[in-house]
Amino acid sequence: MKLFMGRRLRLLWIGCTVVCCSVVQAQTNSYVASWLGIPVVDVTATVQVADTVIHAIYTAKTRSWFDPIYPVDNRYDVTCTADYCYPVGYSKQIIEKGNESSFSAAYDFIAGLVEYSNGLQRIFPQGFHNLLSSLLWVERHNWLGGERQDIQVEIEGSLWHVSLYCREIVEEATGSTAEVEVVFEALIGGEPVLSHTDIVTHRLPGFGRKMVFFIQLEHKLIDAIEVGRPPFRVRATRVTSTGAD
Repeated sequence: MKLFMGRRLRLLWIGCTVVCCSVVQAQTNSYVASWLGIPVVDVTATVQVADTVIHAIYTAKTRSWFDPIYPVDNRYDVTCTADYCYPVGYSKQIIEKGNESSFSAAYDFIAGLVEYSNGLQRIFPQGFHNLLSSLLWVERHNWLGGERQDIQVEIEGSLWHVSLYCREIVEEATGSTAEVEVVFEALIGGEPVLSHTDIVTHRLPGFGRKMVFFIQLEHKLIDAIEVGRPPFRVRATRVTSTGAD
């Protein structure tokens, strides 16, 4: 516990550095996630870039008409390195169907470990991302048409191999958009550290599940994400941006 608290204090210090001292770029993007073409969830992504770290905050909240079906009001925080987006710390505060929970993780690259707020500890292999840091890496990578990349991702104890393929670069008057296909495949050796997780973390990865990112290359900005296959595909589309261009 003392070791974990020490890491939490280190993470807090890093977060204060990002927010208070060395932010060189900050931007907030708003998205609307639709299912069957119907707007269901409002999403925000606030990314603060400093000299050596990135701090990102994501929120997801269902619209009032959907709350009687499955209300969601979640927040996710990740701090990662600015160069390769490797995670330093992660936390989430979840409110779903009236139930509240929280969870966090601290990553120690020197020891090759990740320690979770429920007291569990796992080996964290070198070069791995977590779910949110991998999202930032995909967004900030300089994609080329036809390019393929493979990354390894830890998601609350489970380990995944993620294959990425830039199927097309679309040139428009407003700039270039990369269309990047993403497929998750489970790796042997990972073990979930939570018996239940939130709907967003559960929905994004999955064996053979396909996602497509639409990324503005000049601004390193996700315009849209598609998850799943028709007719049950979920699409999140950017509607507003504030802050850096």
